Amino acid sequence: MSNHTARHEELATELVVRAGRLVRSVRARGDLPPGHRVMAALEQHGSMGVSALALLDGCTQPTMSTAVAGLVERGWATKTTHPDDARSALVSLTDLGRATLREVRRRYGTEIAETLENSPHSLADLEVAVQVLTSLTSSTHDAPTDQKVMS
Repeated sequence: MSNHTARHEELATELVVRAGRLVRSVRARGDLPPGHRVMAALEQHGSMGVSALALLDGCTQPTMSTAVAGLVERGWATKTTHPDDARSALVSLTDLGRATLREVRRRYGTEIAETLENSPHSLADLEVAVQVLTSLTSSTHDAPTDQKVMS
């Protein structure tokens, strides 16, 4: 292994650690709406079944069913009969759910922007950080499909 590769791995590891700490810090600053992670998954991957959502989130199907019921109750998601399997439900984010996500992200973005104002980092630094994270998260694996779950 070359020093170049070792340094890349070291920095990549540090990026993962720091990104995790940033997310935890932002979450600790305010209240996330119940089911925030599920709404974010639906926004990113589109409508999917409860079992696929559970697999994506790393929880059990009953746990995800409870989370989805809460989202539906608040009007943040809908649950309809799955077009490929009448025994299953398809969960979709509503316009209100999307608006809720936008508002939470805006609020947290404002808090981070205020923190950055008091840091030595420039706007160019922030733009590079966003580009790197976008590149890394754009190349992640696809969400599980209901077909993969049913197989």
